[in-house]
Amino acid sequence: MKKIMLMLGFLLIFTSHLYTMEVKFEKTNIFNKAWIQLIFDTTDTASQIGSTQQNWIGIYKKGASNEWKNVISWAWVKDVQNTIAPGDSAKNRYYSYDLPDGEYELRFFLDNSYEIFASYAFEANKVKDMPMLSIEQQTKTNIFFSSTYGKQTWVGIYQKNQHDNDWKYVQAWSWVTDTLTTINLTDLPRGDYIARLFYDNSYKDEDYIAFSHNGTNQENFVKVEKFNGYSRIDFSSSFQVGDGKSWVGLYKKANSNASENRLAWKEVKSTKEVFYLQTLEVGEYELRLFDENEDNMVVKTGFSVDGKQVFTFTEQEYSQHNSYNMLSMLTYFAPMGDEDWVGLFEKGAKKIRANLISWGRPKTTQGLSNYVTFKTPGRVGEFELVYFTNDSYEQFGNSLSLIFN
Repeated sequence: MKKIMLMLGFLLIFTSHLYTMEVKFEKTNIFNKAWIQLIFDTTDTASQIGSTQQNWIGIYKKGASNEWKNVISWAWVKDVQNTIAPGDSAKNRYYSYDLPDGEYELRFFLDNSYEIFASYAFEANKVKDMPMLSIEQQTKTNIFFSSTYGKQTWVGIYQKNQHDNDWKYVQAWSWVTDTLTTINLTDLPRGDYIARLFYDNSYKDEDYIAFSHNGTNQENFVKVEKFNGYSRIDFSSSFQVGDGKSWVGLYKKANSNASENRLAWKEVKSTKEVFYLQTLEVGEYELRLFDENEDNMVVKTGFSVDGKQVFTFTEQEYSQHNSYNMLSMLTYFAPMGDEDWVGLFEKGAKKIRANLISWGRPKTTQGLSNYVTFKTPGRVGEFELVYFTNDSYEQFGNSLSLIFN
């Protein structure tokens, strides 16, 4: 029978030369182990347990004598104190050991002796005594459960407001034969559900967890989230993590789905993906979402490369700094003439010298390609960068909106 992880908090507080201890149990998703967690509060007791190098703890069968031959596991307290769990304060210490089922005592000894300074009894329980059910992953078509299990264990899915465990109310189910169980959601309509864990082929639920299902017949989509004008496309789609069969292809709008027309493609492993491309020519393009093969296109979306996108997209919020030089990347379509320049203006302001806040000449280097640096406004507000040619106020391409806060 598998064992679960037991978490025991062991709090030592020095009050008039006396330690008191508490133990608490907590469910986890780690199997086959009974772990002991010791939490020392050493604020007022450093001289009692910190400075003495030979204080130790031992685990014994309940009722066993303190003789060394009966020690199941032990550790110096100083070593336990040096094992700090991530995210915990310096006062929280951990010690662990794999224990079979049974009743035990955790004993605290001073100065390498067998004199018990404090102890606490606890029990390592079998999985059946402490069942667990959790969701590891959920996709549009499947849900993956992590759970404890024993003989004839099963998981059933019910509508969330259904409190009767009778078989006639089961929407989907599976036997549990390992720590990971998969249940297909294809036939489930959109809605809220609850999964319940059962032992011994019974209808007595041992644990449960609620979840929502968006339905497999939900409207599919593919959407361009960001486009830098020529070489990078950030896009999203309706296919969720773990489907593994869907993919998105990039095509010229006029071309068919044939593989020779595919400019780029990517298997969809997340709802958000990125295409990094060579420079796209001016023209009309489409992102197409497919299910398994190019004959089964699900949905598509179009976008244009107009040659007017001068600035690549960037973060839209910046901290206010009075003397901060900001860098902005320029696209392949920027003319990059010797007398070209980029100006910063308040959003919507007329593009004249009187409204110019700061400016810079576009540059090209091997490491950064096309870019421009300029001084930030030194105040909060909405602004825009504008590209001009030939030392004039004749705008080229689109502007870039910026927000300073």
